Amino acid sequence: KLRLALAQRIVKFYFQKIDGSIREAYGTLSEHSIPATSGIDNRRKNDTIQTYFDTEKQEWRCFKKANLISIA
Repeated sequence: KLRLALAQRIVKFYFQKIDGSIREAYGTLSEHSIPATSGIDNRRKNDTIQTYFDTEKQEWRCFKKANLISIA
């Protein structure tokens, strides 16, 4: 559900960080809102991790899907 929303727009969501604190994030995967990327990604895909482009920090971030608390 989160991945579909991220692909369409900027989404506000909350997840628990490794240190136990709660993080409020604004992220997207929409091609209109992320910078162009180049090169080949040869890394193995991990289905337990969600990557997103943080629109506040203007950087790529990720978190464990199991730590997702809510989508606003």
